[in-house]
Amino acid sequence: MSRTGTISPQHGKSKTPKKRRSHSRSRRGCGNCRLRRVKCDEKRPGCERCQKAHISCSYATGVSQLQSSHEQPVIDTLIYIPHISSNQSVLGLINGTLQEYNSRSPELNHNFQLNLEGLSLLLRFKNRTVRSIGSQWDIGIWDKEFIRIVSLNPYLLHVSITCTAMHDRYLSGQGHEKNTELECYHWAMSAQLFNHEISKTSHAYDQDAMWMAAALINWAVFFSVETQNPEEVWPLSSTFSEIPWFRLQKGMRAIWQLAAPDRPSSLFSKPANDMEERCLGLPPPKPGIDGIPAPLVEMCGLDGSSSPETNPYHTAVRALSTLLNTPSIHPQSLKFLGFVNTIDAGFEALLKAKDPRALLLVSIWYGLVPKSAWWISLRACLERRAICMYLDRYHADDPLIQRALAST
Repeated sequence: MSRTGTISPQHGKSKTPKKRRSHSRSRRGCGNCRLRRVKCDEKRPGCERCQKAHISCSYATGVSQLQSSHEQPVIDTLIYIPHISSNQSVLGLINGTLQEYNSRSPELNHNFQLNLEGLSLLLRFKNRTVRSIGSQWDIGIWDKEFIRIVSLNPYLLHVSITCTAMHDRYLSGQGHEKNTELECYHWAMSAQLFNHEISKTSHAYDQDAMWMAAALINWAVFFSVETQNPEEVWPLSSTFSEIPWFRLQKGMRAIWQLAAPDRPSSLFSKPANDMEERCLGLPPPKPGIDGIPAPLVEMCGLDGSSSPETNPYHTAVRALSTLLNTPSIHPQSLKFLGFVNTIDAGFEALLKAKDPRALLLVSIWYGLVPKSAWWISLRACLERRAICMYLDRYHADDPLIQRALAST
C-alpha cells in the first residue's frame, strides 16, 4: 500500500462490485467539493479533501476551482487531453491504462492504482518541478506529452512522483533528510519496471519515455545526500567507486544508445547538440593551454604541448575552462553537467586515488553549479566543502594546491 495509490487485487481474482455510498451533498461546501460532487467537511480555512489533494480551498463564489496550492491551476494540465473535464476523469484514464499494463506483465506483480493524492503529485511535477530541472525545450515536451506518456509507461509515473516528493522536501527545508517512505516506494517501483523495460530483447519500448525516466533517475540520485556533515561524504568518507552519481552518469551513455534521443523521430531531437554535451560530454579537447586559466596551468603542469595522451588532467581542465569562460550558465541549460560526462579513464583513476589536483578541479566545478539547481546544489555545496577540508587536512604543505584553493 502506498500513500499515493492502492494495490489492486491480483489479476484473476474475483471481486464483488461495490455500490457507491449515497451521501447528502453539502450546500455550503467548498467550491472544489461541489465541483467534484463529493461531501465536504466544511473545515476552515481549508477542507481535508483539498489539503490531501494539495489544491487551494475556497468557499467564495467566482473563484477558479481545482487550483494547485503551490502554483498554476491544476485544471490547466488537462488541455491536451480531449474530452477530459476533471481530475477524476484523468485518474480514470491513467488507472485504466495501468490495468492494461498490469495484465500484460503479471510477472511484475505491479498492481498499483493511482489515487487523487498521487495525481496531485503528478500534476505538481508537470506544473512546477519539471520547470525547475529542465530546459525550455524540455518543458514544452513535458507540457504536451506528460499525461499520455506516464499513462503508458508506469516506470516514468513512479519516478515523476519520486522527484516531486523530493522537490517538496527540498522546499520545506528538509533536503538533507533521508528519503521518505513515499520516495523509497516509488523509486523502487520505478527501478524495477525500468530495468524490466531495458532488458527487453525485442526493443519494443518507448524510447522517449525511457530517456525521460533516465533523466529523472539521474536527478534523483544527485539530490539524495541524506546528511549535512561533510565528514560523511566523499572524499572524507567512502571511496570514489561508491559515488552513485558518477556511476549513473556513465550509465547515461548506455541509455543514450538505447533511447537514441537524437533520432529524427524523437521528441528531443531538436536540441540534440546541447543534449550531447550534457550526456556525452563537451567537445573533444584541443591540445595546448590556450584559454586555460594560469593557476590551473601551473597546478596541473600543463604546457603548449599538453594533450589527453600526455597529461591526465588535460581533458578535465579543458572542460572546466570551457565552463569558466562561459559568461553565464543558465541553471536550466544543464550545460554544467558536461564536465562530469567528459571525465575520461585517466582522470577517473586520479579521483579514485584522491589525487589533490583532481579533487580541486571537481571542487571548482561544484562551485559553478547554480544554487537554483535544487536537485544538485545541496550535494555540490556539501561535497565541495568536504573536498576543501580534505585538502586542508592532508595537503596543507603543497603550495600550488593551497594557492589554487585560496583563489577558488
